[in-house]
Amino acid sequence: MKSFMSRLKVVDIKGIKGFAFDTRNESRMNKKSWFMLENSAARRIEGRMKSMKANIVRPRESALVIGGEGPLVEGMEEKFEQIGVEIAEAI
Repeated sequence: MKSFMSRLKVVDIKGIKGFAFDTRNESRMNKKSWFMLENSAARRIEGRMKSMKANIVRPRESALVIGGEGPLVEGMEEKFEQIGVEIAEAI
């Protein structure tokens, strides 16, 4: 993702509609960070998009996974299906 975002520096995304998301494991540290110092890829991606004047259509989200690579925590698939509906309606 860092490489992709770096390559975007030469692309004009001003006004493009976008949404940032990432996956995170359901560790205690990540739960705590949601309420204090969020350190997620989605936060950094959204920040980069904003700095490039993209139009953020919905605030960033993290999909929780079990362990390092998944599967998704119960309810995440349905949550992101709803997010997809919301984004479709917004654009």
